[in-house]
Amino acid sequence: MEEMFEKNMGYARKDIEKLKNALDGMEQAFRQCDRLAENPHRDDGQMKAYETRAKELEAENERLKADMKRAEEEWANERVQIDARLKDLYNIAFVDAKFMVGNDNAFSMRAYADQPSFRSIVLVDICNMTRINREFTEPSGDIAISETVSVLKEKFGDDNVYRIRGAQFAVCTGDPVAALQESMKKMTDDIWTEQEFRIAYGISSIKNSDVSTSILSAKEEMGIMRDKYLAEEEAYEYDYSLTGEEASDQAEDASGSDDEPIKEVDATKCNYASDIIKMQYGG
Repeated sequence: MEEMFEKNMGYARKDIEKLKNALDGMEQAFRQCDRLAENPHRDDGQMKAYETRAKELEAENERLKADMKRAEEEWANERVQIDARLKDLYNIAFVDAKFMVGNDNAFSMRAYADQPSFRSIVLVDICNMTRINREFTEPSGDIAISETVSVLKEKFGDDNVYRIRGAQFAVCTGDPVAALQESMKKMTDDIWTEQEFRIAYGISSIKNSDVSTSILSAKEEMGIMRDKYLAEEEAYEYDYSLTGEEASDQAEDASGSDDEPIKEVDATKCNYASDIIKMQYGG
């Protein structure tokens, strides 16, 4: 698309050159007419020929102007179409279309930039999405994700929130870790009180470490919090009145969550946020 635009710009430059030459020729013809008009020994036939040529050039000039205007309108329309196509391609590559937030590609591109434009990373995970989808149907899981995205956007801004995997999110922010600890605790409590689901989070500064190590640090902190919530939830929901096979089945169900323990990962082998997360989950 960019090549097509540049090709059309080449045609435009040629038309501009033609217009310039026509204007120069017209001005030259009119100057010759003026000189002949001032010459008492002028050749009226020659002067008439110059006047005719000048008028022809003037008509050519008007035609070229009309062509240029039409070409400019066509180029402007093509530029709009190209920009729209580029935007579509960008959205496909870097936007989570379902929840209208940046995806893992967008997060990785920003996180691994030569000079990151943020000082802290926050990773967020909605706890026990398997249970939410199983007990309250899949739309409930989407609602939980949508509510989390909305809260994160309101706090950190639309351009700083990314959905990187399932019910996991990343935030790039300029806030210091201490301030984030306070604001994220309040956010977690508010979501639990108002929406009745838990989110776990991990926070890491990139000031004294590389991005991959910071992501792993935040991931570990988030995992500890998530496991704590899940243990509390399991203890609360476990029905001790069940015996025998029923109790065994319940214990098996409780352990069947997709929230698996974190694996050790070598951050030096990870180029993208998704690499780290996939390696940790074995996916």
